Amino acid sequence: MAFFFLGVSSFNGKQGCLKCTTEGEYSYNSHTVFFPRAGCAKRTNDGFRSRIYGSHHKKDSPLLSLPIDMIEDFPVGDSLHLIDLGIMKRCLLGWRDGNFGNYRSKLCAKDISKVSMFLEHCKMPCEIHRSVRSLEVLCHWKGSEYRTFLFYLGVVILKDVLSPDVYCHFLTFFCAITICSSKFYTHFFDLADSLLSHYVEYYRDIYGQDYMSSNIHNLTHLVDEVKKFGILSSFNAYPFENRLYQIKNLLRNGNLPLSQVAKRMSEIVQIENDGLKYYSSKTLHVPTLKCKNGLGFFSKVEYNGFTLSSDTPNKWFLTKSNEIVAMQYATVEMGVAKIYGCTITERQNIFEIPIQSSFLNIFKSARFNLLEGPSFYSVTNIKCKLVFVEHNSEAYFFPLLHTL
Repeated sequence: MAFFFLGVSSFNGKQGCLKCTTEGEYSYNSHTVFFPRAGCAKRTNDGFRSRIYGSHHKKDSPLLSLPIDMIEDFPVGDSLHLIDLGIMKRCLLGWRDGNFGNYRSKLCAKDISKVSMFLEHCKMPCEIHRSVRSLEVLCHWKGSEYRTFLFYLGVVILKDVLSPDVYCHFLTFFCAITICSSKFYTHFFDLADSLLSHYVEYYRDIYGQDYMSSNIHNLTHLVDEVKKFGILSSFNAYPFENRLYQIKNLLRNGNLPLSQVAKRMSEIVQIENDGLKYYSSKTLHVPTLKCKNGLGFFSKVEYNGFTLSSDTPNKWFLTKSNEIVAMQYATVEMGVAKIYGCTITERQNIFEIPIQSSFLNIFKSARFNLLEGPSFYSVTNIKCKLVFVEHNSEAYFFPLLHTL
């Protein structure tokens, strides 16, 4: 949509990059335009307004009358379309179907079945509302499923099915995007930029030059936009997609949809102005602690935007001293909420390259059922909630990114 309002060549055009002057080439193998060169001169606001970029310009944009930067103020790093429905989806389809430039990353039927069984048995915490389906219905996955696979599941299962070089290449991408997705990793932004440059450079060797699409090229501009606009979740399209879903539910049939939406929204405004509560437009706020029984013990704690409870997917958290704790119950002492839980006695890095996973608060344990304690932990000592994934008798722990 940005290409339309800016009046420039679309993303699949040879002059389609909004940020730099790289020129694409058409491939008869991938049947798309690919961008083999990175590090080209960046476009500037003055250059854009002076129309010096040749065929990049299609028509004058009405936005030229505004006092904005026509290059820097329009991001290309929307994580929903660039990362989740873009690169992650393309990689999974390529690994499953073998439709990259070579077959070095093609999964056999046995491996596809193994990944699908793993995905179907994974239980995600309550903050992740959509479970991940099998690879058999990959084309029907939603963006949130690709996101869950990237941040919490891919690191675990892909090690069993991808060759070491392809897996290490994926880890480079995973680490860079993880860094760009949390304010906690701000000091690693320059490292993320180097990792993404490395990922783009070796993408050509692993998957073939003809498959370096505009999404791959735009990774070279991602960190600059994160530094300008904030972490990826602060300028992605997920809120807009959610709102479109709500608008869609206001339609009763396919006749005159715009009029229907306008009428339903005016009805909602009228109801709210009358002091009534429209059932789908408000959020239900629950107490901080939910009581387990009358003795002051609690099975669920809602704190700082996440929920901890005694069930397995939701009981794990990381303390500020990097202890992995499994909650058993909560209580209140002297007005302070405390969690009674057991600590993991043994933990280690999941990977060492490109960086140690512990730098990203990611760990694994071969004997996660051997817990030390129990003891009490103040809720103010919680660093983040953890996503627990079990595979091959090992426990893997990833920070739930929005809680970090």
